[in-house]
Amino acid sequence: MLVTSPKTEYHEGKASRLVPLFPELRPHLESAWELAERGALYVVAQYRNRANLRTRFEKIIKRAGLKP
Repeated sequence: MLVTSPKTEYHEGKASRLVPLFPELRPHLESAWELAERGALYVVAQYRNRANLRTRFEKIIKRAGLKP
């Protein structure tokens, strides 16, 4: 997954980085991409301007019956 970094983009070689993902995530991300509007640039666009999603994701994980 390619992650861009506005904070470090001014440093040589630091504008983005590749982050490895668990193979189990791929089908879910591909499904989300297929459901996205035509021309969408991001799989998850709704929360792009929020810096910290930890609390939200912990709630989702707990609702799924898992331990964060």
